[in-house]
Amino acid sequence: MNEHTRIHIINTARRHFFNASYRKVTIDEIAHSLGMSKKTLYTYFSSKEELLRETMRYTRQEIAQDLESILAQDHLPFMKRFQKILFVILNLTQSVRKEFLVDLQRTHPDIWQEMEAFRKNQIYTKLGGLIREGIAAGNLRNDIDPQFIILMFYTLAQNIICPETLSQIPFSASDAFRSIVKTIFEGILTEEVRHEYPFILPESAGWEEDPSHA
Repeated sequence: MNEHTRIHIINTARRHFFNASYRKVTIDEIAHSLGMSKKTLYTYFSSKEELLRETMRYTRQEIAQDLESILAQDHLPFMKRFQKILFVILNLTQSVRKEFLVDLQRTHPDIWQEMEAFRKNQIYTKLGGLIREGIAAGNLRNDIDPQFIILMFYTLAQNIICPETLSQIPFSASDAFRSIVKTIFEGILTEEVRHEYPFILPESAGWEEDPSHA
């Protein structure tokens, strides 16, 4: 089995799934986009469900690797790494239509729970560690408990960037994420850092861009 082809299939399927919904996407559509037959596609993935599961697993793996890469860039200023991490999250939310999130929770609640557990782990470990570093370095205010900041961010993300809420509001997941970031993180920057680094999340160029090496 060719690994390059396998990853290409996953990336193509991800674009289809994220831009519509799991139920609306067919294997025929994915195979057509790939320029291969369904028979060939099925030699890599036995069903659409297996392809979905591998797509979400691969997405989690990519995000974790991107975050690890950013955190390892000690030569960069704190705020640069901080914005890069938020960009990784924004990039994902911009690539996913809320219809997909609603559909995923309804059709495959176990996969949704895996994504929720992953989100919680990444916020508490990766982002949480960086927030503590920022406070220690004087970039973030030290009069707010870092554990409270992390809890507040996770709680808002969990309860706003979720199918139940997104299905009832006229905002996309990326709109919601930008508002959460503006509400929380602009408020925890020290005055000096706020003036030096205007807190503006860049526009995403799409999922295929690698923000960890920007």
